[in-house]
Amino acid sequence: MNNQIKKMSTQTAKAVPTMPDTAKSISGKKFKINPGNVPIQEVSFEFTGKNQSVMTTLEDNVKCRYTIGLDDVYRKNLLPNGRTVWCKGYWLRKNFIVRSEVIENGDTYDTIYMFDGSKVTITRKDLSNNGITSTTGTMVK
Repeated sequence: MNNQIKKMSTQTAKAVPTMPDTAKSISGKKFKINPGNVPIQEVSFEFTGKNQSVMTTLEDNVKCRYTIGLDDVYRKNLLPNGRTVWCKGYWLRKNFIVRSEVIENGDTYDTIYMFDGSKVTITRKDLSNNGITSTTGTMVK
């Protein structure tokens, strides 16, 4: 575990590509997520920093805040439940992909947020156990 933490802490930053228009249009907006297999009830993103973004979620009625590296460097996040989650992300057209690693149990997830106007589809790939879950949500006005 200590080697993994050291690896996460000593990465070299890369140039951050220009943000797509989708990032600007969803920044600061809240999406209410339909009940499904992804444990998120709400999600919002802030794309105001140059090399990182902030994602705020409501998960099992607990508000969580994640800092996400956009420069290919993981950011360390301590959640209210005591878990430490390392996150980095990138844009692929209208899709924002977040890689999350939970060092304590070795879980790794790619969560894909696919934006289409006021709708979002969330697909979570459990890279540790080869599972895929998906749900949808709508922007709250």
